[in-house]
Amino acid sequence: MDTLHIDSKSRSLPPDWVRGFVDGEGCFYVGLSKGWRMPPVKANAATNPKLMVGIEVRPSFSVSQGSASKDVVAKLAQYFNHGEDRLRLDRYILKYETRSANHIRDQVIPHFDRYPLRSQKQGGFLKLRRVMEMILPRMAFVRSSPLPTA
Repeated sequence: MDTLHIDSKSRSLPPDWVRGFVDGEGCFYVGLSKGWRMPPVKANAATNPKLMVGIEVRPSFSVSQGSASKDVVAKLAQYFNHGEDRLRLDRYILKYETRSANHIRDQVIPHFDRYPLRSQKQGGFLKLRRVMEMILPRMAFVRSSPLPTA
């Protein structure tokens, strides 16, 4: 079995390796929160499209690994144009996560459009992508293939 040797001077990982790693260890998630803090106010909706209906939409992309794999997770954060400040250690689990809708749109979605996942996780990615298109309707998405209709 081949092992991935990560050169600390190199800033990139092979895209196919990233796809496979996320297929096994990644998570695409959309949290919804309807609470007293989120009234449907048109003024807020103009500046934050996630608040248009009084529900906060929190998209997330994350990858978790044992803390011994810090170098790999740090390289993954770099791959998606984030530094180690996006890494969080919880007990013995290291997690890279981005919740920025703009970052997910600009960095994460283009990668997985170009390198589709091969497991059931592709369905989770497509759902996240669809939600992103709904909450950021005025922002362009470059689509390499059409989304399936449900």
